[in-house]
Amino acid sequence: MRGVRKLHHLIQSLSKTEKRYVSIALSKQRSKKGEIDLKLFDILKKQEPIDLKKISAVPEFNSTLKLIIRSKYLFEYILRCLIDYYYAREIEIAIGNHIRIIKIFILKGLYEYTHYHFKAAQKLAEKYEDLYSLGMLCSLRKIIVNRNSASHAEFFKEVEKIERQEQAVHEKIINLNSYNNHINYLTIALKKNSGSKLDEVTIRIITTTLASPLFKDEKNAHTKKALGIFYQAHSIYHEHITFDFKQALNCTEKQMEIIKNFESYQKITSPSYVACLKQRCIFAAETRQFAKAKETLQQLKDLYNDRLTSKYVFEKSLILLSIIEAETRLTLIDHQLERLDKTHAKIIEEIEFFDKMFDGESKMVICFNLSLRLLLINDYKGAFRWLEKILHEYHGMRIDILQDVHVLSLVCIYEIDSVNLFQSRARSYLRHYQARSGEAEDVHTKIIHLLAHVYQFKNNTELVRKNIKELESYIEIQMKKNEVDHLLGETVLEWIRKKT
Repeated sequence: MRGVRKLHHLIQSLSKTEKRYVSIALSKQRSKKGEIDLKLFDILKKQEPIDLKKISAVPEFNSTLKLIIRSKYLFEYILRCLIDYYYAREIEIAIGNHIRIIKIFILKGLYEYTHYHFKAAQKLAEKYEDLYSLGMLCSLRKIIVNRNSASHAEFFKEVEKIERQEQAVHEKIINLNSYNNHINYLTIALKKNSGSKLDEVTIRIITTTLASPLFKDEKNAHTKKALGIFYQAHSIYHEHITFDFKQALNCTEKQMEIIKNFESYQKITSPSYVACLKQRCIFAAETRQFAKAKETLQQLKDLYNDRLTSKYVFEKSLILLSIIEAETRLTLIDHQLERLDKTHAKIIEEIEFFDKMFDGESKMVICFNLSLRLLLINDYKGAFRWLEKILHEYHGMRIDILQDVHVLSLVCIYEIDSVNLFQSRARSYLRHYQARSGEAEDVHTKIIHLLAHVYQFKNNTELVRKNIKELESYIEIQMKKNEVDHLLGETVLEWIRKKT
């Protein structure tokens, strides 16, 4: 019954509004089969987990063959409903319909009726910067001019005008493609290593990108989409290379303004805008603009709780991830720990709900942030469980997080006070770094050595105070040099403050 299980998984993944939309669509079918499909849909949407015996007890599904046939049809029908639900108002369809009508009139030789549809499609394509549709409209105009011109003079005059428009569109397409290629290359480089201390290859890619003529002057961006990428790249550069969070904040806010003013559906729930909100909160916190950071965090929460967002499951899961990251970073900097006590249980519940929407890297980021939050409120056993999850399940996704996890797990073991576990883990981590080379690993090695030194004399208050002061001084120096990830540095310093 693989088909029935597949159908059940699809129905269970639907939001309340999606289920209602499908139910209404099924109820509008006047055939007997439509009634049967609605009955199957109603049964499956109430079952968690699936109960095949209960389904087979219904007369319409007492045969395996009947159930397989109706399940297959209903599965495809729901997918068609979801396409209508999500894309009925998509701008590409609105433009595409006008283009299809123009093509029909051309085929019928009714050129005089194309004017309205050309004008409507042109207006929409320019408004939404649909460059490929603009190029297609130019080609269709050439066909009409070729078939409908009264003289050679008129033909050449009109074609010349269209070719100028076509050339302008092609230049914008090439320009936007160049910006897209740069940002894709940058994103891939950062995905490999997203910590404060990047590897040499990633640093070279970022600096080379910003040295390109495209990023020297914002006037080089021919469209709003390209201009958004211009500011996004500059924000990445200032965050990771110059560590100038004020400039990074400025670039992010400019990018947000472009997205808000850019005419498109779902602009506020789009992944790019959600990412901007998260970055704005983090950069504002880093520059001690706490009022702005709190305001932005509240914007993210309001967006998450907005009724209209509920139908965009992927966007909602992305907003949740952004809230967790932004809230954790803000709390590490402004030390308002009561913010975490109120939200922890609710966030765990919401994470479980969106579990299938997160990829391996997102799950690693979530586990890491949850462990930081628990460390801040002194729940070291809880934090250790999340860190262990990263070490056993997601250790291959982000090397920078894995390095920080090594240090923080030792902090948790210190508080749990398991001598054998601390010693075995410390030796294991040191062997791990000795097998590698590079400056970033040397910093983590030194921190692990200093932590081991603190633990060695744990029962001697005077020596602990002296050794922990040395650890605090080292981390502060490395943070100023941006050799230590800010999340790790702030967390360990917060722990040290409690110890002293």
